[in-house]
Amino acid sequence: MDYRALTAELVARLEADARVVGLVAAGSMAERDYAPDEWSDHDFLVITVPGVQDEMRADLSWLPRAGDVAMSFRETAHGLKAIYADGHMLEFAIFDLEELGVASLSRTRVLLDRGGVQARVDEVKEQWNEPSDDFLFGMTVTAALVANGRARRGEVLSAASFVAQGLRHLAALIGRSVPSESASLLDPFDGLRRFERAYPELGAELAEIARQPPADGAIALLDVASRELRERRPGLA
Repeated sequence: MDYRALTAELVARLEADARVVGLVAAGSMAERDYAPDEWSDHDFLVITVPGVQDEMRADLSWLPRAGDVAMSFRETAHGLKAIYADGHMLEFAIFDLEELGVASLSRTRVLLDRGGVQARVDEVKEQWNEPSDDFLFGMTVTAALVANGRARRGEVLSAASFVAQGLRHLAALIGRSVPSESASLLDPFDGLRRFERAYPELGAELAEIARQPPADGAIALLDVASRELRERRPGLA
């Protein structure tokens, strides 16, 4: 599927819909710091007049190429996912301007604004509070401890999930602590996104931890945290 052609179709369809006051691209679709590639989804927010949100969530005929949608489902109170027959995925949420306040926004680009959308997006971004460094460090350490205990108890699947959680928090903390010319590529909502591009060697090391048995991975996770943060962030230890 031609990514930008689908974006243009989406803009055109929403411009013709009187219920819609705005369209906000997010993630790769926003094309901030990086462009979408062949694996990118379409991530966006549709901003409507009050009272029509559930109507648009229930009837997706407003989507471009709606007849090619093979699967869709409600993911959250405001958000949905839809998958085309060719496997391309849309992740989107529908809000009115007031409801938009519950969203967490990072990279965005307003593609349609019939009034107040850009200003509201800017306001919501200013209100978002990033998790503290102490929180990220604490979550890294506790995730490793839980992973180790559950692995030794024989709960390998659960242990592996905690190693993954620890890796995500550690990656976010590294992104704040270890210099990189490509740090702008990192995702503030998911420390693992594009981590390998910002930190190729560390990325390979964290990927290897993810492949290890969880008990070993938990120990390796703490080793990396100690090595990378002890001198750079002595207040955390």
